[in-house]
Amino acid sequence: MSNNAQSRLLLSFVRLRLADLLMFGRHVVTSLTGNASFPTLNPTLAVVTTSLDAFEAADDAAMDGGKVLVAARQAAKLDTVTLLRQLVTSVENQANGDRVALTSSGFALSKERSKVGDLPPPEPPLVDQGLNPGAIKCRINKPRGASSTIWRIALESAPTVYLETVSTLGGRYTFTGLTAGSVYLIQAAVVGAAGQTGWSPTSALMAL
Repeated sequence: MSNNAQSRLLLSFVRLRLADLLMFGRHVVTSLTGNASFPTLNPTLAVVTTSLDAFEAADDAAMDGGKVLVAARQAAKLDTVTLLRQLVTSVENQANGDRVALTSSGFALSKERSKVGDLPPPEPPLVDQGLNPGAIKCRINKPRGASSTIWRIALESAPTVYLETVSTLGGRYTFTGLTAGSVYLIQAAVVGAAGQTGWSPTSALMAL
């Protein structure tokens, strides 16, 4: 599988409660035992298991709440968390971005970010009368991955003669200086990583 820089293991286990952290650590050890994707791990599973055993024993001993025993439990937890973090690095280095291998490790995997390529044309612009005479407000829902919006306007009587073509960073624009009583046709396109999309379906509105 090709290397994917977005494929990373999560470190959310550091925030788990004690019992859940122990269970998670055991799950990871089980998942990695005999796992052909990770023939050599640093730290070894034996070292991680020893740490988990010590953590569990310290947790049991601290049930009575003595300060010394509670401090020992915290130290044992920190040792386990440190080893699991090191294990994450070892697993990621060997998986080389292979999401199947990473998932098999028992660690939680980050969501794969979709790459924005060709964007579809936007929906027909929402159009309304502006605050001033001869103005038409336009709006589209600018999709994720779009860097800018391109607008164009034409008279209904001459639909291929564009009176104005303008680019905005956002998904809103107001055409001004329009002739009252004339019907205007408005379209939008967006620009993404792959360039400009096709034009949207047309919206029509009479200027007042």
